[in-house]
Amino acid sequence: MKEQFMATKKLRLLDILFIILLAAFLIVVVRQKTAEKEDMTGGNSIITIESDEIETPSTEAIKEGDICIDKRRNNTIGTVASFSVDKPIDNPTSEYTGIEDGRGEGKNFKSLRINVATRAKVGDDGIYINGTKCLLGEELTFTVGDLQIHGKIKNIEVENEK
Repeated sequence: MKEQFMATKKLRLLDILFIILLAAFLIVVVRQKTAEKEDMTGGNSIITIESDEIETPSTEAIKEGDICIDKRRNNTIGTVASFSVDKPIDNPTSEYTGIEDGRGEGKNFKSLRINVATRAKVGDDGIYINGTKCLLGEELTFTVGDLQIHGKIKNIEVENEK
């Protein structure tokens, strides 16, 4: 009878020890995850994305305050702070090189420049927006509202963190 009592007492001590170790492990993991998220939020920033050619009617679908999402990485970039529509940019790598308005007269194309307000963190190897590394000149397929656009990152301005 005494042996049985000792065996259950040992079992209870091992159970309690295991529960304490498991709780400590979970606390460490939760703190690590929240610290990483806080680390990646960074300071206020503006990312400028430019599309050389977009159909003119599509430019009317964009509004300030629309959410901008990187479709390739399924990552929210930020919200549209401002945008400008101008003549199409003559892209030297395009098959339409040398034509004044990109695709030619009457084709109804414009260039689009979007400034997106976001939070960014300058890391050792690049600039991180919502934990995703972004590089200047990087090509993106992104959505703004209901519109899907192909463009490049032209500028990233990160406010100094204090």
